[in-house]
Amino acid sequence: MSENVITIDGKEYNPEDLSAQQIRWVQKLQSYAIKQDELRETSEEISVLQTQYLGRLKSSLEQNNEEQGEKAS
Repeated sequence: MSENVITIDGKEYNPEDLSAQQIRWVQKLQSYAIKQDELRETSEEISVLQTQYLGRLKSSLEQNNEEQGEKAS
């Protein structure tokens, strides 16, 4: 069994048996899978950053409210 076997829906294909167009489609699919993984990772990072900035904003707003409460006293 070759290491270059392409598996689609559980069926194995030898790249040598595929047409040039089929090889291009396989390459595109591989490229899209990589991009999808990168986007998933970026999305997770953005989610973490949003949570951190929201926490900072809430803390800052609470601090403002406390300072205004002290001034009103």
